[in-house]
Amino acid sequence: MTYRFCDRAGPGEPLAPPEPMDEESLLPDNAEVELKRAYNSCIETGVTHEWERRPIPGVDSSLVFALYQKALSYYQRNTPQARLAAERWARVVKHLALACWHEAKIDYLEPHSEVLPCLPHARTEFHLHAETRETAQALLDSAAQKLRRQHGKSTPSEPLRLLERGRSHLAHLASTPVENELLHAEHIKAAHEYGRILEYYLLAMEAEEQLDAPAA
Repeated sequence: MTYRFCDRAGPGEPLAPPEPMDEESLLPDNAEVELKRAYNSCIETGVTHEWERRPIPGVDSSLVFALYQKALSYYQRNTPQARLAAERWARVVKHLALACWHEAKIDYLEPHSEVLPCLPHARTEFHLHAETRETAQALLDSAAQKLRRQHGKSTPSEPLRLLERGRSHLAHLASTPVENELLHAEHIKAAHEYGRILEYYLLAMEAEEQLDAPAA
């Protein structure tokens, strides 16, 4: 028999006797939820401590540090417009770092998904809330339209590369069945982050242009 202990008694009062719990209410639902969460924790531990850390084709993690330095240099100018540029580049850095994290999880998961099985129907436990393939696609399409409208054929290569990288995750899901739900979720999260990166990348470029424009 399993017991649930009551609230603590007041000073000098004896504790109330424990109330019996229905053991069927404890399992299997809690076990399933916790196993799904534990799976994600296992993969993140593997990425952090066991991953070979080889370069991932198409992913340039050094850009995270380069853009952080750019954001910091704008911040140190200590003018309102420079601070705005610093804020926007810092947001790019945040989302780029998240994209790199999802890329690392994908790279680790792909060879390990057969070895370490995952329970099905774990969307909530894998923290997929607002992110869907449709929302990620909408973010990327919006960024592509803004790039064409604002820069045309003179669009810098870096945002174009980031755009294609985001699209590649959705294309992979469209062309290849991904049964492992965490792997499926990480592709969606990565695509979503690339959309957010581009959203702030465009705003940061705009702030830079205003910063460098001659005073009227």
